[in-house]
Amino acid sequence: MKSTFNIILACLMAAITLGSCKAQKQVVDGNNSQNTTITTVNTADQQARAQLQAIAQRYGSWRTLKVNGNIKISGSKSFSSGMQMRMVNGQAISISLRPLLGIEAGKLLIVGDSIFVIDKVHRTYIAERISLLTAGIPVTLDMVQDMFLGRAFIAGEGTLTPSRTGSADIRTTEQGGYEVTPKSHPAEYSYSFAYDSARHLCTLTVTPADTRAGTYNLRYRDVRTTTAGDVAHSLDMATAILGENYSLALDYSTFTWNEQVDVDTTVPRTYRRTSGKNLSSLFEP
Repeated sequence: MKSTFNIILACLMAAITLGSCKAQKQVVDGNNSQNTTITTVNTADQQARAQLQAIAQRYGSWRTLKVNGNIKISGSKSFSSGMQMRMVNGQAISISLRPLLGIEAGKLLIVGDSIFVIDKVHRTYIAERISLLTAGIPVTLDMVQDMFLGRAFIAGEGTLTPSRTGSADIRTTEQGGYEVTPKSHPAEYSYSFAYDSARHLCTLTVTPADTRAGTYNLRYRDVRTTTAGDVAHSLDMATAILGENYSLALDYSTFTWNEQVDVDTTVPRTYRRTSGKNLSSLFEP
């Protein structure tokens, strides 16, 4: 009897041990399965993020810039001129208009959140918010500098750099290029950047929250590598200024980086201030 009892006890102990091992194995297998799910990476997404890093690495730092080139402003009337552009990073943009023999006829000046258009021929000037240039869409001077140079940016943060790629998404387009879109947008508009397969910026598209305003594009061409990274040497900008449609074209011929730059931010006291609505009448003979 005692022997029978011992046999039964031994069988029970074996069953308990076997069940315990089986349960433990199930837990381990479950954990392995869970870990596999967590560590699995979408290869296509991984490759796209690598492309975003590569794009961001193409933009270098700079302090000052001198540019020679040409500018054309088209609206109800058109104006074209040789120009000299001067920039101090994060501080000022000055575009000196020189239509004849290198003589300055006027100047576009952007300082802080203001834009001044100074007409030396008629001794008048316009003083408006910088958003005059961008169809009323609020922008900062830093953003306009990136727009003029053809550099992607994150509104409120700055130029797209490797440390800021977490603030943007990227997708591959049907044409084999890339579309970079910030993860968050200002309340007034959304925006995205289109790149070709060589990771050169082609277009900045801005869509106002008010859909009645339409979509605005900046188109870039002739992207080259400079001391400060990739810069577009030509851009076309379509916008609206106080209800009138305008286009701005900039073509750059030479770049000089990080030399001493002095930007005169004063407006002559004797000049008469006029409305931004009169922009098309400025710089006429």
